[in-house]
Formats: sequence, C-alpha cells, structure tokens
Amino acid sequence: LDGREAGVLANLLYTPSSRNEVRFLGGWQRLSHPYTGRARFGGGNVQQVDHFLQAQATWQRQGSRPWSVTAPSIW
Repeated sequence: LDGREAGVLANLLYTPSSRNEVRFLGGWQRLSHPYTGRARFGGGNVQQVDHFLQAQATWQRQGSRPWSVTAPSIW
C-alpha cells in the first residue's frame, strides 16, 4: 500500500520600523493514502487525497503601551 506526503512551511518577518513587526506563518500539506473503504470497490488501488492549508498573520507594536493583533485561518 502506497502513501505519500508533501508539505511546505514558511515563516516571514517584516520590520518596517523599530517599533513594528509583522509576522506571517503559512503552511501547506498534501496527503495521499489508500482509501479505507477500498474493499467496497473491488479491492483496487483507490486513493484518498487530503489537502491542508494554514495561514496566520500577527502585527506586533512595541513601545510604552505594546499590543499585538493575530489573525489565524485553517482550511
């Protein structure tokens, strides 16, 4: 039985000034594996393919009153 996995992860940091930081984290993954109900299809090589995507962005501000805002998302 054949299964495969592929993925990528990226972490980016942008500092437009000494007080501001913008961070981005993104990831993508693809999984391919035999379908667990393949016996109902004659036992052939029926594959199941799944995709996952994650993205997150954060704006962080330093100073006398530091704060940050984060926006995550998963598909």
